[in-house]
Amino acid sequence: MNDWNNVTVQGSEDTKIFYSILQGMQQLDKEMEETLSRLRKEKEEYLLNALRNHAGSLAVLLFADQSLIEQNIELMKQIRAELLQKYGNNPFVKDFAERVTDASYLALGTEAPEIALPDTSGKIVKLSSLRGNYVLIDFWASWCGPCRMANPKLVALYEKYKNKNFRIYAVSLDNNRKAWTLAIRSDNLSWTQVSDLRFWDSEAAVRYRVSSIPYSVLIDPSGIVIGKGLHPEELDQRLSKLLK
Repeated sequence: MNDWNNVTVQGSEDTKIFYSILQGMQQLDKEMEETLSRLRKEKEEYLLNALRNHAGSLAVLLFADQSLIEQNIELMKQIRAELLQKYGNNPFVKDFAERVTDASYLALGTEAPEIALPDTSGKIVKLSSLRGNYVLIDFWASWCGPCRMANPKLVALYEKYKNKNFRIYAVSLDNNRKAWTLAIRSDNLSWTQVSDLRFWDSEAAVRYRVSSIPYSVLIDPSGIVIGKGLHPEELDQRLSKLLK
């Protein structure tokens, strides 16, 4: 039996015992989630402070993934300046500098570039057609293992918020129509799906400077970028505040 919230126990004494245990478990679940949320925040703050304090060290590069860069662009610009000054010819520093520049292109508060690609039926669907909703632009592909692993969480989030002004506009970097459409069916992806089937040369991927997937951009009802590189857990937290 998996869903204890829907269990009904007959008998007054048994009922009291059951609900006493259930309430205790639910309270512990709540406290555990609050603790995990607090620890995630503390971990993020610790890392940012550490990077800030060691901005001129090459060690910083080992922690500066795309998500961290995009969500802390001003700090990354400072780190880029210090590293270029000390290690301007280092290829890893040059790569980091380019990634910071790319991330600056689609900075928070800017308007998301238009995307107009064919859906599975060949009909052109524009990103702007979803204006008026919070939209997650999700770059993925059938051949991307991490993307497929994240899809069940996206399905759950979509079901949770689809009636609250939330949409997903998924851009596939597939180059095989059959594999693309099969993955959509297999993963039960019921939201907007588009692709020009051009792999990494996809018009949208180039325009958004996508260098790895899964990758996502969250935009508000006016088409303004309000989040990038959000993991499903982070997206859930953000949407829970935006879509009360």
